[in-house]
Amino acid sequence: MTDNPNFVLGIGNPGPEYEDTRHNIGFLVLDRVAERLGLDFEPTHTPMHVARGEAEGGPFRLLKPQAYVNRSGEALQEFLAGEAVDPERLLVVVDDLALDPGRLRLRGRGSHGGHNGLRSLIAFLGTESMPRLKVGIGGVPASEWREHVLSPFRPTEIPVMADVIARAVEGVLGFLDGQALVELQDNLNRVSPPVGVQVRGTLGQDSAARAAPESVSVRYAQDRLRGDTQMTDELNKYEGMFLVNSTRLTEQSATGVGVVTSMLEKHGASPVRVDMWDERRLAYPIKKQKRGTYVLAHFESASSGIDTMHRDVNISEDIMRLLVVRHEEAFPEFKTAAEMAPERPRREDGERGDRDRGDRGDRGDRGHRSGPRSDSRRSEAPAAPAAPAAPEAPEASDAPAAPAEPEAPAPDAPAPDAAPEGDGDPKKDEE
Repeated sequence: MTDNPNFVLGIGNPGPEYEDTRHNIGFLVLDRVAERLGLDFEPTHTPMHVARGEAEGGPFRLLKPQAYVNRSGEALQEFLAGEAVDPERLLVVVDDLALDPGRLRLRGRGSHGGHNGLRSLIAFLGTESMPRLKVGIGGVPASEWREHVLSPFRPTEIPVMADVIARAVEGVLGFLDGQALVELQDNLNRVSPPVGVQVRGTLGQDSAARAAPESVSVRYAQDRLRGDTQMTDELNKYEGMFLVNSTRLTEQSATGVGVVTSMLEKHGASPVRVDMWDERRLAYPIKKQKRGTYVLAHFESASSGIDTMHRDVNISEDIMRLLVVRHEEAFPEFKTAAEMAPERPRREDGERGDRDRGDRGDRGDRGHRSGPRSDSRRSEAPAAPAAPAAPEAPEASDAPAAPAEPEAPAPDAPAPDAAPEGDGDPKKDEE
């Protein structure tokens, strides 16, 4: 493979059971491209079907991996058989949950955004710097992603998807003709091309880059782009901590991850990973709520999307607070609530927690805490240890006569730690 061709790879699953499903939008686009150019896909000795052709941008290959989505990179590696490929000459056509049906987004680089097909290709190529054309298939809560991407489009969505596939085909043809990526972005990423204006410029009368039919560009003229931005606006990596209204989650039978994902998608951000940390009591009420659910998210967004997101949170009933940090190069290590648990011991409501009281030494048997307590600070010496009761001292009238002076103490007086004379009450003796 020495002719240095351009490649367009559509991501999808092989087999008739996956035809026309949302996850196979890459295959659907490439099938239309091959039809437009009069090409056929042919099997190879590798897990790849290939259609070969030549455009004004040079020779090209249309690729449909015959491996499951999460092995797209392995299929490409086997097909190339050790030949190097310039990632900037490889366009990937892929479905995107973060975009509504009918939306397109062309990017020159970026992370996999949670898509296993892109994840596999990036792992093989060793770089995120490959163009990708994302076709919106509509978003659902995270718990329904698998069923959603493997489902066919609803009848009401089919006309919309037919139009967006036609626009995606024009984008692929422009890439094959060598059109600048920035120009393609400017046309493909807008809500709708203006009526009567070509989707992209042509490079010649016989070029593959012919103008799109006018009918393709009419449907989207009245749609509002919900937070989406022109892709010439650079995307940045962000880490966000969302404080979600726990009461609203209960009322709506929703999840914190689903609420945050919907907020990100609404403002044109691409979620990379979202995880619910914990539900806690707040130090002070926020929006009249005493409890909140913390959700951590890594996502990519244009800076303008962060501004609109903050304004939305200020009036939102579902999300009470948002803290966003921008990362210049790479996301920090993502730790789930379970992974963080050993590092931050849980402190239940009303608990005093574990306080560091220093080395207090062996305090011995302190006895029953509810009984009488003696103030040891007022004692000159420790209390006498428990011992059998000492016999009472005999009354003076019963004592034998002393050989010497009656008032003189006996030479063998009791030791200081012996039971003292008197009524035997140690509390009175301390006083």
